[in-house]
Amino acid sequence: TRAQSRNHIEVPFGEVLDVSECEDTALYKPSKGLFGVFDGVGGSDDGRGASRCAADVLSTLSEQYEFVDGANLAWALDQANTAILSNPNLRGRGQTTGVVAKITDIDGKKVLAYAMVGDSRLYKIDKQNNVELITQDEGEGRYITNAIGDPRCQIKQYGDIPISKGDRFMLCSDGITGDKPE
Repeated sequence: TRAQSRNHIEVPFGEVLDVSECEDTALYKPSKGLFGVFDGVGGSDDGRGASRCAADVLSTLSEQYEFVDGANLAWALDQANTAILSNPNLRGRGQTTGVVAKITDIDGKKVLAYAMVGDSRLYKIDKQNNVELITQDEGEGRYITNAIGDPRCQIKQYGDIPISKGDRFMLCSDGITGDKPE
C-alpha cells in the first residue's frame, strides 16, 4: 500500500494506476522491471487523461518490446506523445511530464535504463545513502518547457546507469520534490 495525501492506494501487481484527487499516474510492472511516474500538467485541461494515456502506452508497449536501454524508453515516450496528440479528446487539451525506468542487463551487468520529460525526477541513492539527481528539470519553477502531449516535445534525457549492490532509485513527480532546486 502506498499513501497519497489522505488516501491509501493498493498497487495492483503489474497494472497502471490512477492516483485519486490528482493528475498523476504510476506505472508499476515489476514482472517487466518497468516503473514510471506521469504527472499531468495542471495548466492543461486534461492532465489526468494525458498521464493515464502515457502510462497505458508504456504498459502496452512493454508487452511487445523488451526496452533494452534508455534509447528504447525514449522511443516509447515519443510513442506516448504521438498517442496523446492523435487522441481527439486529449489533443491540445492534455499534457504530462514523465519519468520511466527499467531494470535490464547490458553485457551481463544490471543497469537501470531511463527516460524523462518535464520535471518528474529520477534519483539514485547508493548504499551509503548518498543521493544523486540523475535528471534535470526542463523548465523553471512551476513552468515546464517540455511535456508529453505538446507537439514540440523532445525526449532529450535518457540513458543507462550501472546498478551496484545496495543502489536504490526513486522516480517522483514535483508533487514530492516541489519546485526545489537540486
